[in-house]
Amino acid sequence: DGCEELFEIGQKSKLKVFVGLELNTDKGQYLCFFQKPELAPDPVQMWGSNREKPWSAAEALPKVKAMGAAIIAARPYDRDFATVAGDFILTLNVLSGIEGYNAKVRSAANDMAVEAAESLRLPCAGGSDARDSLDEVGLGATLFKRPVNTQKDLVEAILAGEFWSVAVGEIPRL
Repeated sequence: DGCEELFEIGQKSKLKVFVGLELNTDKGQYLCFFQKPELAPDPVQMWGSNREKPWSAAEALPKVKAMGAAIIAARPYDRDFATVAGDFILTLNVLSGIEGYNAKVRSAANDMAVEAAESLRLPCAGGSDARDSLDEVGLGATLFKRPVNTQKDLVEAILAGEFWSVAVGEIPRL
């Protein structure tokens, strides 16, 4: 929801705006990016509500991939997340990458994600998972081989595996 408004903000701002879907499943969380996200169907319309039980990763991920999405496994070994993907990601052939650095995730979980990416010969993305404060923005990031100026550029770069994770800092744990 809100793709059009977000893209309008991006056109009027120096900040580049990209839209993705955070797909929460029974086997982890996945970041899905479409060239035209405003045309992607609403997951609730496809699989029903996920309030009672998470969507099935085995069912959802191949369908999302068939729609042209670039898919990145997010925080796959983060035990603080409700439905950990863990080694399930090693069985998937739909991934374009794995989040190898997340500033909010324990270093051991990030290390395991990097090992999984190496095993699958996939690149690692990075992210700050900033939600609580602007100070968190940019502590983890994804570096692209070429400039990414449009949603189409973003999806093409992810599908081509032309990106790396960048760790700038960690969010302090209490």
